[in-house]
Amino acid sequence: MRHTEYALKLAGQPDATVQENFAKVFDLCTEEVEDSYKPACYSGLGHLATTEASSSSDITDEAQASLSRELCMLGQDYEAVLYCVVAAARQFVYYYDSDMQAKELCEPLTSVDLRAVCLQRTEEQLAKQQYRQESAAL
Repeated sequence: MRHTEYALKLAGQPDATVQENFAKVFDLCTEEVEDSYKPACYSGLGHLATTEASSSSDITDEAQASLSRELCMLGQDYEAVLYCVVAAARQFVYYYDSDMQAKELCEPLTSVDLRAVCLQRTEEQLAKQQYRQESAAL
């Protein structure tokens, strides 16, 4: 994620929109990154999408999910969108210790396959966190 964050910082232009800056980094991930590292690049953008969406304290859960989804949908292909959306959903679960924001992200996805994977990964992340919390309480 740090490399993706650095790429976003370098590619980002002060007069550009968040969407334009994310699109530039998606291009970079697609065109310049070795195939074996592309999933990490796209996942990094998913984490950064949730960070960007959560940076304003006056934004609703639905708006956070909507912005994260919009940023991830800038990916040029299914792989890019998949890794971005899944990483964003998992980050929402991790950050909020709830699946509410992640479901807001996943459920409106128009691709049935993408929505199913997103919701599945959300459930897995929530179960993983609950297991850790229960184990720590023992």
